[in-house]
Amino acid sequence: MPSAAAAASALLFAVAAFAGEAPAFRVFARSPLDLVSPESPPAEGEAEAAVLKLAAAPGEFEPAVFTVRTAKAIKGFRIAATELKGPKGSAIPASCVRLQRVLPGRFQVGPKDKRREVVVPEWLVPAEDVADLAQDRNETFWIVVRVPDDAPAGKYAGAVSALAEGCEPREIGIELAVRPFRLAPPTATFAMLYTY
Repeated sequence: MPSAAAAASALLFAVAAFAGEAPAFRVFARSPLDLVSPESPPAEGEAEAAVLKLAAAPGEFEPAVFTVRTAKAIKGFRIAATELKGPKGSAIPASCVRLQRVLPGRFQVGPKDKRREVVVPEWLVPAEDVADLAQDRNETFWIVVRVPDDAPAGKYAGAVSALAEGCEPREIGIELAVRPFRLAPPTATFAMLYTY
């Protein structure tokens, strides 16, 4: 169930749409495995109110992705995470929620006579670097929740707030299920290096 702030955000969007005023930006969420290009709009019913549902064991890192779709140029855009409140007064602090912006890269693929350009997610940079967003664009953000080693099992809830100058704020809910067990330590470590 979405948080009260996420429900209020959806209501504001519906009222603005009914009044003929599109909000300056909307949010939507997809699987981290689904590509969101910078230009394509969200699918029907995909925007508002986004809720990121995660599950992890204590000591684990768990990622999620959400996208901001602009209707006009945005100034002073920023995002911030809240703490995740859990069972019996427990909480995961906001410092355990890392926020990053996904920068796309453009590449030419295919044989020489049929080359085409593709856009793929390429770099993660700190979300604090975001300031201004262009009109009719998607900006994708990658978040990683680190579950503390001593986090009690149970359901946790928090949010990421999306704010900008002169705009109604939006909220992306985070629902985290902390498992009642710990993962076994890894028996091997792998690394990959590539260049292009």
